[in-house]
Amino acid sequence: MDRLGFIILSVLRTNGATNKISSMSVYEIMQAENFSQKGNTIYKKMKGFEQSGYIRRGLKEGHAATFYITPEGCDLLESEKISAGFGRPDSTGPDKQKGESDDEK
Repeated sequence: MDRLGFIILSVLRTNGATNKISSMSVYEIMQAENFSQKGNTIYKKMKGFEQSGYIRRGLKEGHAATFYITPEGCDLLESEKISAGFGRPDSTGPDKQKGESDDEK
């Protein structure tokens, strides 16, 4: 996954777009994160995620398609966070040394 994909999935999850009713349009996603990419670039990335099952289409917002993150997309996002050193099950992240507990900080 690239940075753009990670941000898109994060925006959907952070904003509670986890079902058809609370889904977000590409425009809403762009506003939430101030993307420098064009809407078409984000839409293409989202189409790829849709084909992979990481997001699904929600209810239409006027003429605009909306999207929400699936449980599979949430799992992918979590695994990416862990591989990047954030949200590890053993609570060691980039700001902790291996073997260091919260009391030692």
